[in-house]
Formats: sequence, structure tokens, C-alpha cells
Amino acid sequence: MKDLLTRSISGLVFVSIVVSCLLLQMEFLLGLFSILVLIGLFEFQHLFSSNIQFSIHPLFFMLIGLSTFYLLISPAYFEVSALVHYGIIPLVFIVCINEFRKNNKSPVYSISVLLFSVFYIVIPLYLGFDIHLEDKSKFPKLLGLFILVWTNDTFAYICGNLFGRNKLFERVSPKKTLEGSFGGIVFSIFAGYLIGTAIEPDYTFFWLISSVIIALFAILGDLFESMIKRKANVKDTGNIIPGHGGVLDRFDAVFFSIPIFYFWNVIYFALN
Repeated sequence: MKDLLTRSISGLVFVSIVVSCLLLQMEFLLGLFSILVLIGLFEFQHLFSSNIQFSIHPLFFMLIGLSTFYLLISPAYFEVSALVHYGIIPLVFIVCINEFRKNNKSPVYSISVLLFSVFYIVIPLYLGFDIHLEDKSKFPKLLGLFILVWTNDTFAYICGNLFGRNKLFERVSPKKTLEGSFGGIVFSIFAGYLIGTAIEPDYTFFWLISSVIIALFAILGDLFESMIKRKANVKDTGNIIPGHGGVLDRFDAVFFSIPIFYFWNVIYFALN
């Protein structure tokens, strides 16, 4: 009971912070995403730190990732030339030189982990930031995405506990069930329908399709992180959110959902 109370309170605080940052000025979302990049990268490198082939210092790992995030958002947010994107090239060069000069038998392993962390954490958050920055609608699309992810996660957990019998991918995640996943998808579609009909009636179809693809990719993101944690032999990536674990535990579904939502958003509004 105490664990459930702790989980509920910390979850409510977490949701309140995210929603507030989405509804306030862009500076608040920039601050939140910057923190998420730093903590997410710290947790990610920690998953690989026990491997003797991994040799990048945590601060350097986080600095490179945060610098990449700011280089990506700079043209749209700071209104500077898109040429600033090319600043990523010297960052990659610095990482490679730093690893090659070390007495490490496998510098490519460390470089690969860092590059993958950028694709896994930094780029989704950049795409989410860009969605919100360019969004002119009365209802923030990124807020809709979070609502759909949270709906899927919550009802997958509830339906799994109530009706779960058949394992989804037991080898990867023993607790996830087909019934729970199906319940999460169904309630996500219902949430998408409510967003479309009650808030944005002109875009009901957009939100219905969004709810389906977000729910499916949220499940994939959850499974993917479970696979990484299983490989690293850890239960949670951190403990910054009591009862929920770390940033990667809380945002695994979001990291997979944002890119597909971004491209669906571009395609839909380009055709309509």
C-alpha cells in the first residue's frame, strides 16, 4: 500500500511538471528537456559502464549529448543559420580522437554506445521540442502525445493485472501480457477519440490514427528498454522518480513514440 501511494504521488508530481512545462513558455520545456537529456544520458551510459570495453567518462558523455541537442534545436529556437547543424561533425571527431588515443582495445564500442544514445534519447527529444515549437493549434500536439502514452501505460498495467494470462514476450519482459497490451491500445484509441471529438473535432481522424501508432510504438519502446535492462542485469535505470525508476524507465515509450508521431504529423498536414 505504501509503495502504491509513493508511486501515485510521484507520478502525479511528474505529470504536473510535464504538463506545466508544455503549457507555459518554451523556456520551461527547454529546461525540462535539457534536464531529461542529461539524466537520460547519465543513466544510459551507466547501463554500459560495467563493460570493460566502455571507457567514456559520464560527464563527457552527457556534455556531447547535450551539445548535440542544442545544435539541433538552435536554427528554429535561437533563429540562427541551419549551418550550425554542421557543428555536430567536430563533436563526432572529438569523440573519436578521444577514444582512439586511449589504451582501449575496443574504442569503436564506446563510440557506438554514445552515437546510439544520441539516436535513442537526444533526437526524439529534439523532434518533440520541434513539434511543440512549430505547433500553432489550440491544443498542444505534444501534450496529446503524452496523454496517449500515459493512457496506454496506465491501462496496460491495470488490464494486465486484472486479466493478464498470456505473456507478450516473456524472454524480454516477463510481466507484460497480451491482455494488458491490448487493453492499453483500446483505451489509448478511446483517449484519442475523446481528444478529437471534445477538443479538436476537425482533427478526430488525426488523433485516432495517432492513438494507434503511439500505443504500438509505446509498447515497442517499453520492450526495447526492458531488453537493454535485462542485458545489463538491472531492474531500473535509476531512482530519481520514486516508485517509477529513472528517466529512461519513465520515457522509454515516449522515445519510441515521438519520431513516428513526428512523421505522421508532417505527412498528415502536408496532405490536408
